[in-house]
Amino acid sequence: MKHIKTALIGFGYRGKQLLRLLRTIESYKIVGIADINGCGDSESPGASFYQGEEAYKMMLDEQQPDLVFITTPWHLHITHATECILRNCHVALEIKGGLCQDEYAPLQDIAQQKGVKVFPLENTLFMREILAVKRMVDEGALGEIIYMRGGYRHDLRKLLLDDNGVLGGRKGTESVWRSRFYSHHNADIYPTHGLGPLCMILGIGKTDHLAWLTSFATKAVGLRQHMSEDDTTPITLGDIISTQIETQGGTLISLTHDTT
Repeated sequence: MKHIKTALIGFGYRGKQLLRLLRTIESYKIVGIADINGCGDSESPGASFYQGEEAYKMMLDEQQPDLVFITTPWHLHITHATECILRNCHVALEIKGGLCQDEYAPLQDIAQQKGVKVFPLENTLFMREILAVKRMVDEGALGEIIYMRGGYRHDLRKLLLDDNGVLGGRKGTESVWRSRFYSHHNADIYPTHGLGPLCMILGIGKTDHLAWLTSFATKAVGLRQHMSEDDTTPITLGDIISTQIETQGGTLISLTHDTT
């Protein structure tokens, strides 16, 4: 099999996880890694490393990869992906990006013009129980599906707060950037873990389409209870976000975001 020249933009927790996986698959050849904080040569022998906020552009120009994995903070995904596509690179997005309505539209337009692919990475699609349910639905064992429920339900307070109860205080972790969403947004900020498998099972984008949604949020209590009294950062994200989605075919989807 032809080796796929592969590069990574972003080398934090998620980037390192993906690199370990990619190194077990012979067809991927890691040619470059770019990160704002840099990385060590021992992480991936044979790859070139680029350090700095704009260093990824130099990596793209010098290494000319076929495929780029983007594992940077969410708000940077569209910018980084656009630069890759303009250089005719396929892109794999380590979820999620897409922070506002139609944010992906320009990216899709450019990708179509260039003839390259954008792959959203969603690991829940490949879980054994998910694939088992999909097969049962495909074979008609569960009848007609009219209601589905999913969500993202992890207690992330230990990630978001440091040992002193300061929001975003865990240096060197994704807490530094991820915690900002809890003080600037009130929404389901991580829907794809729950929604992705449901869309795959329902055939969303193929045989059915999402028609409308409405979301509700509780007040924010759980995170504040564990924060230091000296940390006066406002918390805007509700503890529980409940979203109801109806498809054109009349199926109802319930999503829950619950991390605090």
